Formats: sequence, structure tokens, C-alpha cells
Amino acid sequence: MKCDSIRLYWYACLCQIPHTERMAGVLEQFPDLKRADPKNKWFIRELLKLALTLVVMVALTFVVQFFNIPNPNIILITGLVVFASLFGYGAGLVCAVIMLIYSLWFFSTDHSFFSFTSVNLQKMASILVGVAVTTAFIGQLKRSQNIANKKLAEANAALELDNMALKAASFTDEVTGIRNRFALRRDYDSYKGSTLRVIMFDIDEFKSINDRFGHAEGDIVLREFAKLLTECFGESRCYRFGGDEFAVVQSLDGGDDHGMKLVEFSEKIKSIGVGQDGEPLHFSAGYVYGVTEYNYDLRYMLRQSDAILYEAKAAGKDRSIGRAYSRAYAETLENNPHYPDHRGR
Repeated sequence: MKCDSIRLYWYACLCQIPHTERMAGVLEQFPDLKRADPKNKWFIRELLKLALTLVVMVALTFVVQFFNIPNPNIILITGLVVFASLFGYGAGLVCAVIMLIYSLWFFSTDHSFFSFTSVNLQKMASILVGVAVTTAFIGQLKRSQNIANKKLAEANAALELDNMALKAASFTDEVTGIRNRFALRRDYDSYKGSTLRVIMFDIDEFKSINDRFGHAEGDIVLREFAKLLTECFGESRCYRFGGDEFAVVQSLDGGDDHGMKLVEFSEKIKSIGVGQDGEPLHFSAGYVYGVTEYNYDLRYMLRQSDAILYEAKAAGKDRSIGRAYSRAYAETLENNPHYPDHRGR
């Protein structure tokens, strides 16, 4: 995410894209980028372009004169077209001035710059018109190209920012604001080789809450439940699994907390009241603990903890049951008609 934001910021600056609200958000997240704004170097880049144009065009005038090339203006007009096409009006004007100075010297009598025969005067008039028209035409084409490129860059930058926002939204549950099941699947590999406790939570009688108090109250309960989960277990460890089910992937690599976080959560849940009368909220939980040796172990642990969750609900709800992870047992749950929820989760 950070690399994408930095890349988009520099991309926008190089293309002289205005700082929109979304780009301002990137700047707030990475303030160091403000000090390295590439637009501050625009003047230097333009000077370098003009200097390069000047050096090459002067060199061309010496070449055509030294080698006594016939029709030297053909060479110089080629240089004008090339540099005006590459660098725009500024370079075109530099080329035009050099070409006119050389033409005045070349066609004037005794290279005086001021005295011309009638024929050479006509040639100078033709050169003047040709240089002016060519410079204006090529410069305008380059300007149109720059405008089109800028608009394309703005559209691409906005599209990439939108894609980043959509990507983040696709991994976030809309109701609770915590990570969703897609985020959990994305995070599978990050849990490989870890000692984990995988807990599945289910809010007891959640359908009754929706039926009696309405879905708006149900959403409030879901948000409060998710908020307490993240406070106890950490935002990066909590996922809404679906409906009123939540999953927590708790790392035990730093030592087993002997279920203290689960106890803490059980105490905090008492602060949630349902409806105007503040009815107490209850939940059931099933969990397993063990080591994820393979990528699919986390999926099996979720499956086993889900099965244990249903055991807890069948035993009377408002309770937590846990066991050691068994890969062999989890494998038997797949497509098992006796498993209360065999939907391939």
C-alpha cells in the first residue's frame, strides 16, 4: 500500500496533476514526500532542454558552414522540427532565432546582416514565413500532445487511486468496518508456521434481536461486538465470517495467554445492552489451538473451530469450548452430512 501511494504521488507530480483531496490524503500519510516535490525542478528541466537545443543548433550551423553544405537551411529546419517536436514552443523559438541569425549572415551581402540583393531578400522573406509557420504548427502539436498526456495521466492516477480504494473496501466488512472473509483468505499465508488459537464466535439469538428490535438495532449489535473483539484481540486478528459469526486468529507464538483474552472479552461483552431495556447479549464460541504447518491448516482449524462452536450452541449456548487442533479430524468434516455447517468454508 505504501509503495503504491508513493508511486502514484510521484506520478501525479511529474504530470503536474493538482493535489485533489485523495492525493492530499496520501500526503498526510507520507509527509516526507512534500519535501521532494518534483514540480520544484520543472524550471531546471526546462533550462536544460533549451540549453541542449542551443548547443546542438549552434553546432549544426558550424557543421554546415565548415563543410560548405549546399542549402544549409534544410539541415537547420530539420533541427527546428526535431527540437520543437521534442520540447515544444521554447525549443522551437531557440531554433528559429538561430536559424534566422544564420540566414541573415549567410544571405546578406558580404555577411553584413543588413544588405541584401533583391533575390536574397525574397529568400529571407520566405525563410522568415517558413520558420514562423513551422515553429507555430509544431509547437501547437506538442502543446496539444502535452495536454492530452496530462489528461490521460490524471485519469490513470484517479483510476489507480479508485482501484486502491476498491481493493481496500473489498477486504473490509461494510457493517462492522473490520476485515471480512476475503481478507482472511488473503492472510492465510501470513499465518503459516505459527502457533495459533482460532476462535469462532456466534451471537446467541441474533435472529431474535433482528425480529424484535429491527435490523438497525441488529447492525448496532454487530458493530459493538466487532469493536470489543478488536479491542481485546487486535484489529488485524479479527474477521467477520458471515452473518453473526466472527473469527479471531490469535497468535500464541509469544506464549499462551491461557485464554485470558477470551475471558476479558466475556467480561466486556456485558457492557453491550440490546434494545431500550438494555437486554444482556450472549455469545457462544468454539476454538482450537495448534501449529499451522501447511497453508491449508488455517482453513482446517477454522472448520474444526466452527464445528466446536455448534457443539457449544447445542449444549445450551452462552459458553466456550476449545480443543487441540487435529488435522485428521478436520479432514473428516469436509462434506460430512453430520457436520452442522458443511458449506466448504
